[in-house]
Formats: sequence, structure tokens, C-alpha cells
Amino acid sequence: MVSNLIEMYMGGSAKELSSLASGLLGESTENTSQSITKLIPLVLGGMAQKASTTTGTSDLFKMVTSPNIDAGISGNLSNLLAGEVQNNPIIKSGIGITASLFGADKANGLISSLASISGISSSSASSLVGMVMSLIFGGLKHVVNDQSLDAHGLSNLLLGQKDFLKKADIDRGLLNAIGIPSTDALLNKLPVSIDAGQAAIVRATAASASAVSVSAAKNSLLIKWLPWVGAAVVAFLLWNVFSAKKPEAPKIPAPMSFQYPGKVYFAKDSKDLDDAAKKVILNLQEALQKDATKLAITGFTDKTGDENFNAELAKNRAIAVKNALVAAGVKEDSIALKKPEFVTGAQDDQEARRVDINRE
Repeated sequence: MVSNLIEMYMGGSAKELSSLASGLLGESTENTSQSITKLIPLVLGGMAQKASTTTGTSDLFKMVTSPNIDAGISGNLSNLLAGEVQNNPIIKSGIGITASLFGADKANGLISSLASISGISSSSASSLVGMVMSLIFGGLKHVVNDQSLDAHGLSNLLLGQKDFLKKADIDRGLLNAIGIPSTDALLNKLPVSIDAGQAAIVRATAASASAVSVSAAKNSLLIKWLPWVGAAVVAFLLWNVFSAKKPEAPKIPAPMSFQYPGKVYFAKDSKDLDDAAKKVILNLQEALQKDATKLAITGFTDKTGDENFNAELAKNRAIAVKNALVAAGVKEDSIALKKPEFVTGAQDDQEARRVDINRE
């Protein structure tokens, strides 16, 4: 029977952490406790999602068993959380783990969402995320050591939390912050175990192999008839030569059609155009020579981190695209800059770092 990790963490460890963190951060006990209660199932859900693939399982096992993870943290919280919050190694380590697990952008989004939902400051939310992450990873390291689990065993332990996660009612706002639209979307992607996930891959591979086998049989039949087909083709060509039939005029290729919207992607925190972006703009410029039209340029961003910074970055990226189009020969008065738009839902980070080129 799989242990209920949510219940394990929600017990004495979460209560002690809530009491210590509340005084340390200057937040109310109620808001601090609510934040911790929301974070525990979310983090375990994120870990289960990572444990659902062989590569994710390997990476996660390395993270849990790292020398930096303290397996005895739950019994030493009061000493580990003593001193200044800003320089606390447990908090710093936990924030680093969060970025490794979810990605830096999503980690920042999680902190912002937690502050908004629980009514605590952003700095307190950041510290709490670090504390909870260190507590969970330390507890799991203790279980791994105590039960002599390998990566496979850790994965099955986390995937075995599926039913418990379903009952936990994970906060949707926090799920959105890490790129998951709902609890159902999370659970539907989790196999019962890593063995079941690998079995599904094996079945898919077997089906593919069967298709290849059928294709090979068809190819064998084709090879058998190939000499006769070749003879027929030669006879047909000779007939065309000696019948003195006039060749048809070559077909002129159709003009290139640019597919709207054109998407120009940027590196994180950058407004510089790379080679792929310049190619998109060149293709559009060539298409406009045949099909003159007015353009609308829209920069996109998301709401993780500082919204004003993100909106300004999206605007500057749109301006960079406009300037490149003008430099390529597109008339400036035929290009309109639109207000930056926010990407929502479970789209990947790249979609929040793009500029769309569309018809006006």
C-alpha cells in the first residue's frame, strides 16, 4: 500500500513550519498555514508529473538524493530556520529546487500567485515556497534512504499519490502558474506507475513495428513487379520520343504565400532578433512585394513576475520587429503597433516570448 505523502506532510511538520514561519516572516498564522496547505499538494503533483517519464524520474532522483538536501529537516526545523530570512540556506536551497523542478519563469509565477491568493507579501511567499520545497525534498530523501528506494521506486511512490492528489483539490491559480490548467489535466497525464507508462510506450512501439512489417511486405511485392513496371515505363518513353509529340510548356511556380500570423520568437528577457526571426521577416517582405497589405504587430507576454516589465519588454520586441520590416523595405505607415497581449492558460513559455505579424 502506498503511503499518503500529502497526509504525512500535512501533519506535525506543516503545523510546526506554520508556527515558525509565521513569526519569522511577520505574517498571520492563518495566512501562513493556508499558504503551506496549498503548496504541499501542488509540489507533490508537480513532482509526480516529472516522475511520469524515464528522463524525469532520473533527474528527480538526482535532485532528491543530492548532498544539499537535508534528510533530517523535519526534526530540526527550529534550528534550521533561526536567524535572518534573507540569508537562510534552507530557504535559498528550496527556491533553487523550485526553479529546477518547474523552471525559473514558472517558479516566479508560483510565488506571485501564492502571494495574491493567500494575502501575504511577495517576499514572504518566496520564503515559504523555499521552506516547503526543502521540507518536502528532505522528507522524501529520508523515505528513499529508509526504504532503500532507487529512482524506479521513488517514481512509483510519487505516481501512487494520484488518488490522494485528486482528493486534495489543488488550487487552480497555483496550477496555472506552473503551466497546468486543472487538476484533471495533471492527473490524466499520470500513469498508475512508471511500469505502466513504459508498458504504454512498448505497446505503441509494437504497433509501429507491426505497421513497418506490413509496409515491408508491400515493398517486397513491389520489388517483384518492379522489372515489369520498368519495362513498361521504358516502352512509354520510347513511344513519346518517336511520336514527335510537342513538349508542354513548363509550369510557372505559384508566388510564395506568407502564412499569417507570422510568429517571431525571442530568447528570455531579450528583444534582439535571431536568425530564425530575420528569416520570418525576409519571407514576409518578399510576399508583400506581390500582395501589398497593411500589417498589425502584437507583442505577447505572461503575468509571471513583474507585469509592467513584461509589458514593456513585449512592446520593445514589437518595435524591433517593426524596425526590421521597415529596414527590409516595408513602408512604415503600413505597419500598426498593437497593445501587448497576455498569454493565459497552459501554453508553453515560448508563446509568451513572441511577436505576431498579422493583417491589419
